[in-house]
This record gives sequence, C-alpha cells and structure tokens, in this order.
Amino acid sequence: MKNTENYAEEILTQLRIHGMLRASTIAEKAADLYSANQNVSNIEQCFAIIESLKLFIEAYKFDEIEKGRRVSMIKPKLLMFIAMCNYKLSVM
Repeated sequence: MKNTENYAEEILTQLRIHGMLRASTIAEKAADLYSANQNVSNIEQCFAIIESLKLFIEAYKFDEIEKGRRVSMIKPKLLMFIAMCNYKLSVM
C-alpha cells in the first residue's frame, strides 16, 4: 500500500464511481486490507488497520441503510472485524 492516508476515502470514491457502493463490497475491500496488514509489524501496517477500520464502519453504516434494524448476514462479521481492528490497535 503506497499511501495509507485517506486510503479508505479513495476506495469509497472508486466504488462510488463504478456503482458498487454497497456494504458487501466495502466489507470485502476492508477485509482484504485488514488481512494484508494483520501482523502490524510497522507503523504503515498500523495505519492500514486504521483505514480498514474506517471501511468496516462505513460498511456497517451502509448495511444499516440497506437493511434497517433487521439483522443481516453481514452484520455479525462486520462487528467481529471492527472488534479485531480495535484489538490490534489497542495492543500496539
């Protein structure tokens, strides 16, 4: 990942341009970013975890808009990834 600052916003912009701005696609991009940086061995990976957390939160917001208060299949996974990001950041 070349530039971690505003990476989440860049991904959201690209998804919006291509008409793919949905909770599932945002979560997929966030999970890829999280998986690529989950060891958190340097500061760039720490910033990547922060950007993936931003994406997971956006995916959660979109899921709330798409599904409302009903529990969707993706919501538990989003909450799990948000918790894992918070844990990774708290142990740094």
